[in-house]
Amino acid sequence: MSSVAPTRSAVPLLILAAAAWGLGTVISKRAVSEIPPLTLLPIQLAASVLVLAILMRWRGVPLRDASVPRGLGRLGLLNPGLAYALSLIGLAHITASLSVLIWALEPVLILALAAWLLGERVSRGFAALSVAAIAGVLLVIYAPGST
Repeated sequence: MSSVAPTRSAVPLLILAAAAWGLGTVISKRAVSEIPPLTLLPIQLAASVLVLAILMRWRGVPLRDASVPRGLGRLGLLNPGLAYALSLIGLAHITASLSVLIWALEPVLILALAAWLLGERVSRGFAALSVAAIAGVLLVIYAPGST
């Protein structure tokens, strides 16, 4: 594992990315009260693809790259496809804050899958911190009196 610290100029951008993610979750929560989740998903994905295509054109980046295998795009069926579909369906039934807490488990699950499927080594300290993160999320999710 490499430990690369973000540069000073990257920190505000990382904070803006986190804010955008949070704002997107709140907007999605409001949207699923008006639009069925499986209808909202293609709308959100189409908007994302459109913005990305515009930015790529603006920066002069080609939309297609011959060196990328054609079937690689099928990975998008898992993420964002299935992952976001399940997220929107769940968001229709729980609060936005609870949804974000559950999504906080994603990095820990990726770590576990990388160790199991790819054989990546995970240090004891990193594993202990991951267990602590899971415990914290579970405490907040299952706190008495929480909704």
